[in-house]
Amino acid sequence: MRNLAVDKRVRGEGLCELWRLLKAEAPRSGANSDEEREDHVIAAFAEEYAQEIIEAVGGDPVGRMFCGLRIVVNAKHERVRIEGDLTVVLEGVRRVLDSCAKNCKRLTDEQVKACVSATLAEFREKQIARVRERTPAELLPLVLNAARPMAAVILRHLTFEQRRDLLWLLQERAGGKRIIFSPDDLTAEHEPDDRERWLIWYIVRLIVTDPRVKGRISDDSRRLTIVVLGEGKQPNLTDTGGRSLNLAGPQLAHLFMTLAKESNKYGHQIKDPESVSRVARSLGVSRAPVKRWLKEDAPLELASDGKGGVNVRFTLTDMMRSIEITRGRKRGPKPNGS
Repeated sequence: MRNLAVDKRVRGEGLCELWRLLKAEAPRSGANSDEEREDHVIAAFAEEYAQEIIEAVGGDPVGRMFCGLRIVVNAKHERVRIEGDLTVVLEGVRRVLDSCAKNCKRLTDEQVKACVSATLAEFREKQIARVRERTPAELLPLVLNAARPMAAVILRHLTFEQRRDLLWLLQERAGGKRIIFSPDDLTAEHEPDDRERWLIWYIVRLIVTDPRVKGRISDDSRRLTIVVLGEGKQPNLTDTGGRSLNLAGPQLAHLFMTLAKESNKYGHQIKDPESVSRVARSLGVSRAPVKRWLKEDAPLELASDGKGGVNVRFTLTDMMRSIEITRGRKRGPKPNGS
């Protein structure tokens, strides 16, 4: 009986030898150009090692998404194939052929798979880097128009600051309305159907499940409410015992106090801009926690929205500091990467 594995290796090595001759620029006859000959060898090699290439692409779902590839199964013929932008696959095959032609080593299935996997990983990291260079305004149409699985992959690989600013843009598109989530709302069974609502839901879910945030709130048995800030009065977020659950309270207390003082500077007369009672009423809590919050350092960044209004931005470190203050903890070391 013929050994199919040996036959496959012989054919593969024959293609590698043909590739070596092409690269050596040996004299050849025929009407085909060198580029056409190279394309023919690459296509033949990819067909010969289709299984290894499929395994490499299938083993990197994130790379597959970022490189525009998909694996298709034809149930009728039980055949699996790769579709989409094959640039990265063909580049991986080219690198295998270059390596074999240069080193003259015996070709193995694992070598083909490893080379295609490495090429896909390289392309994946380049795509992630490009996405992280985009502004929120550039990202907005990208995630709005991408298929949901692709949008999820993009959102998972953004920086915290990109997600934060993208969330702000989405909230503006929603009319600036306050959006409130509970932890139960962020489970898979409550995934929204509406596209824009889903993007807001998914970004909030990523923020809340970030290990650096989750570790600060997971041992809190009280009911947690997540608020995407909009216009209007802050709701009274309390548990059944009347205790405040607003983990953003310290940030909001500083924000409301700062806005009142800044507004007075520009001719908007607000009576007693440093009133603790006014801030407490706005947050729906008593004066005591507000006084304690205002004594603590709760950083915030104000920036013009270009329309005569002001946006407030918080970093992940700022959010975690607010949680610490609310729960009465002393400032701890900054988490890695913050």
